[in-house]
Amino acid sequence: MSGHTSGWAAAAAALMLVLAGCAGGVPSGSTGDADAAAGDGGTVNFYISDQQNAIDQFEHLNVTITEVTLVRAGSDDADEETETAAENETEEADEETDTAEVGNETETAEPTETPESDDGDDEDDGERVTYEVDNVTVDLTELQGANASRLDSIPVPNGTYTKVFVEVGSIEGTLEDGSSAEVKLPSNKLRLNKQFTVGDGQEVDFVFDVTVFERGNQGYVLKPVAGESGTSDEVKIDDVDEDDQRDEEDDADDADDDADEGAAELNAAFVGDVTAGADATVEATRNGSAVGNATVQVTQEIDGEETVETYATDADGSVTFAVDANATELSVEVTDADEDAELEREFDDADSSGGNDGAGDDSAALQFSAG
Repeated sequence: MSGHTSGWAAAAAALMLVLAGCAGGVPSGSTGDADAAAGDGGTVNFYISDQQNAIDQFEHLNVTITEVTLVRAGSDDADEETETAAENETEEADEETDTAEVGNETETAEPTETPESDDGDDEDDGERVTYEVDNVTVDLTELQGANASRLDSIPVPNGTYTKVFVEVGSIEGTLEDGSSAEVKLPSNKLRLNKQFTVGDGQEVDFVFDVTVFERGNQGYVLKPVAGESGTSDEVKIDDVDEDDQRDEEDDADDADDDADEGAAELNAAFVGDVTAGADATVEATRNGSAVGNATVQVTQEIDGEETVETYATDADGSVTFAVDANATELSVEVTDADEDAELEREFDDADSSGGNDGAGDDSAALQFSAG
């Protein structure tokens, strides 16, 4: 399996994410401010995505990216730009399916601005800005459709950029049947001819879309998709990392709300023994603190009839009342701030005659309701 292919795919995914916030690309044939002052610049949010094609044959397709290079417009790269555009158009014609975008974690990029020329291959003589990434790996199977993963946010000089190169360190493909797949990468890097402009202080979101093609019995090949790559005003970008983070934050907020709600519940409990013919004490608390001036309604069933009395808790949250010697049922409802807590006791004939002190019922069930 080709190591360069995996690195290229990862880099491509990152590029896609960075440029999503751009105001718009520069139309083909127009020129941008390629000679902007070194002190001026903007930011490119680089994303990676994946067009479908043969991706549904893979259980996983992990691509490791090592480097991303952006090429600024230059007078000596017109021929190469035309050649790259033709290559992109050919690939795009072969792969007319919806673009799938790839997600991964944001990594820290180390920018190095270097005007350089390539070693005689199909590069260009335009000024290059190269960023090394820490071997970021993305699974292209998770980045289909508009889904994209942000590789990094890259500070760049002002100007118009015409090309993007993604260096791939490795590619590891696993098919649906569990077998390994050989995935090759042309020229050991992904090359994309796409023009866009970054203004001073501007933040641009850009997605680099790639796709995997089946080559008959010769395995698979990874290629860029020009028609599905570009800035956020040209193609749709759904940041899967942002969605995952939002879901995690929502879950954390829900857990905090549940914890706060549970901690703030009104609680009531009997203090000591509860016996027919003796005094009983109830204590009301919230979050471990006494609740004073809570309303306490005491209902007793005596000789088949109910009697109801109303009390208020003292500052220490407690209230004491008498339990009739002939009571067979006792219910206590504590109310405070639209919250209720209920306690219940039943006494048999032996309890009513004082033969049972009710100690076994001290852990009476508490019922909570919010009104």
